[in-house]
Amino acid sequence: MRLLYLDWPHLPLRLETARLGAAVELAVLGGRPWDAGDVLDCSSRAQALGVRRGQPLGSAHNLVPEATFIPADRPAYRAAFEIALEALADFTPALEGESDPDHRTFGQVFLGIEGLDRLWGDEGALTGRVVGRLASLLPGRPRVGIGNTRFGAQVAAIVGRGEPGTIARGGAETEAAYLAPLPIRLLPADGELRDRFRLFGLSRIGDFAALPRSAVLARFGTPGGDLHDLARGLDGRPLRPRRAIERLRAEAQLEPPVEELGALRFVLHNLAGVLCEQLSARGAGASRATLTLELERAPELRLEQALPEPAAVPDLL
Repeated sequence: MRLLYLDWPHLPLRLETARLGAAVELAVLGGRPWDAGDVLDCSSRAQALGVRRGQPLGSAHNLVPEATFIPADRPAYRAAFEIALEALADFTPALEGESDPDHRTFGQVFLGIEGLDRLWGDEGALTGRVVGRLASLLPGRPRVGIGNTRFGAQVAAIVGRGEPGTIARGGAETEAAYLAPLPIRLLPADGELRDRFRLFGLSRIGDFAALPRSAVLARFGTPGGDLHDLARGLDGRPLRPRRAIERLRAEAQLEPPVEELGALRFVLHNLAGVLCEQLSARGAGASRATLTLELERAPELRLEQALPEPAAVPDLL
């Protein structure tokens, strides 16, 4: 399944500085140094000096006493990201994103984009539409990546360096070939595992992927085995949609309006194909189909058909 990944690093601080109307080079977001709370976010410079999310504000003040400490408006950040997620839901219901500002994935979104090309154009056009739609809702451009797995899409976003990164369609071999020359630090390993990788002279993802799995498990344990899967393009973590996908929708604006059944049948077949590709990518089928037609000189026409069994076949729909 193809995934589009969007990431706004330091989104809480971005939202706050946009509200204040000025960026702060050395900033800690979460409260005043004497408050009892924790750091919600910080500027890159503060991070380089040792400040981390979840750190007590007093500890952060000890590290960067000259920083500007800013109270956090968590409900405002949640509301802003919820609006953005609702806008993204117009493109696909296969949408994963966390709106809790304290969650470690706040500011990151995955969209399942399999089969959307008939609705929104190719992947480049879809990416442009998505980023354009969010430009007025969230501050700054996100990092963007497209891949066949979650990890692949995230790495493509990092490697893109400000431009959308894309991994070609394909299976695990395609993803593994893309990852192979990249530095091993891109794997989500903890500090201890990173040190052990360095000790064994592993500098590229491909070097790690080439090791026998039995040797990886013996040397690095189960966490190492999980990373070994990622390095070989085997990220089996599924997309977790924000809401259960109960209804898929596709629509087309006909300009000029059509009068012949043949032309209408052609459009409907394409729309059914879009929906069926989305269903097939999820291993699902439709149990009911509804067609709504807006007519020029008559009331709206709505037709509904229950299917004898769940299906994902365009001709049947």
